[in-house]
Amino acid sequence: MKPEYQEAWVNKGVCLLILGRYEEAIYAYDKALEIKPDFYEAWNSKGNCMLYLGRYEQGIYAFDKALKIKPDFYEAWNSKGNCMLYLGRYEQGIYAFDKALKIKPDFYEAWNSKGNCMLYLGRYEQGIYAFDKALEIKPDKNEAWGNKGIALSALERYEEAIAALEKSLEIKPDYEASINNLGLVKYEIGKIDEAIEHWQAVIEINNQFVEPKLAIGVALYNKGKISESLTIAEAALKLDKSWGNLQRLKKELWGEKLLADAAKLLENPQIKVLLSESKE
Repeated sequence: MKPEYQEAWVNKGVCLLILGRYEEAIYAYDKALEIKPDFYEAWNSKGNCMLYLGRYEQGIYAFDKALKIKPDFYEAWNSKGNCMLYLGRYEQGIYAFDKALKIKPDFYEAWNSKGNCMLYLGRYEQGIYAFDKALEIKPDKNEAWGNKGIALSALERYEEAIAALEKSLEIKPDYEASINNLGLVKYEIGKIDEAIEHWQAVIEINNQFVEPKLAIGVALYNKGKISESLTIAEAALKLDKSWGNLQRLKKELWGEKLLADAAKLLENPQIKVLLSESKE
């Protein structure tokens, strides 16, 4: 490969990105950018590597470089928006997704991600609108159906939420998020045993998923099965102790009933000892 051939460096970077070898891909994109600093595709692809590596600020920098060269590059606006979403900068995320959608109104990914920003901001009706726009474009996307279900549940429109989550699972029966969230909804309407069944199904798919384990612990505690509850709750919290915080559970859109019952579990002396150990 000729060192000055920037297209070849970018193509190599693309192959490495597909293989998940992001650091090597970044090296290839940097080589291309040494030759051609205004190569916006290379900046965008480098940004995507940073996004996949969780280096969101560096991703934003790369996407901004691409957008300075090509302001109508809607993919870069969308990826920048995703970095903002993961950083919790939701208003800036919405701004970026809106820029992408102004250029390409039928961009499913931007509508879905904009909806997620609305969810985290508590703007559930606007979230539903965004998910509906996404589903007009791609009706067979389980993620958007699942996200719509979460928004409907937050508005206590439980039957509609169940319908949306079940639609998500018709498309992808092993979609962990929707199975888990179906459990959250069932708990709020008093179907605790069904909720537990959903959470157990998630754990069978992914034994490292903390949320359904903790939720089962809460449900069992509420049912008076204290010893069994504490065993599973401790196992969940040992995987990730940040879940032993009501603010975290609110952010994950746990319903009022489940939150109230979680508060009781988290006040148990055995759980409090476990959580205090994590802070030492």
